[in-house]
Amino acid sequence: MQDITEAVSSFREAARHLWNTTFYPGADWDARDRFSLVCVALFDAVVGAPFRLGSAKRPEMCEPDPAPMQAIQVIPGSKSGVPIMINRSTPRCGYWDDPVDRVCPSEVRLEFVNFFDFGELGRRDFRYVEVFICDFPSQPHLVGRRALMAFEHVSFRSVDVVSA
Repeated sequence: MQDITEAVSSFREAARHLWNTTFYPGADWDARDRFSLVCVALFDAVVGAPFRLGSAKRPEMCEPDPAPMQAIQVIPGSKSGVPIMINRSTPRCGYWDDPVDRVCPSEVRLEFVNFFDFGELGRRDFRYVEVFICDFPSQPHLVGRRALMAFEHVSFRSVDVVSA
C-alpha cells in the first residue's frame, strides 16, 4: 500500500477551485456534466497516472450508482474511531442515517467512490468522501453499502488489485 493522500488532496483542491470560480456562477445541469468530464481527466492526471492506478477511474457525476475504485482504500484517521454516515439501503438513497456512526481503521475496509456534496449546482467543498463498505466483520449487514466520511478524518492508500 502506498499513501496517496497528498495527490488526492491536490485533486480535491484543484477541482473545487475550478468549479467554484469557473462553472459555479450560473451553473446548470449541462455545466455540471461538462465539469464532470474535466474532473475525470483531472483525477487521472493528478492521481491515476502518477500512481499507475489503471483501473481507478473517477466516475462521472451523472452516474446514479458509481462503482467503487478498488485500487484506492480509504482509511479512517484515528484508532479510536471517526464519524461515518452510512446509507440506509442498497442501492444508495438520499438517507445517510444508519445507527452505526463511528468506525475504526482496524474494523472496516473501505474503497473510494467519489467526493460528495449535498448540492450539485451550488458551491462545492467536496467536504465528504463517499466510500463503499467492503468488509465490516462486526457489522456484516453493512457490507455493500455506501457511506460518507469527512475528508479531514481519512487518508487514502493505493492497493494492488488482483484480477479474478
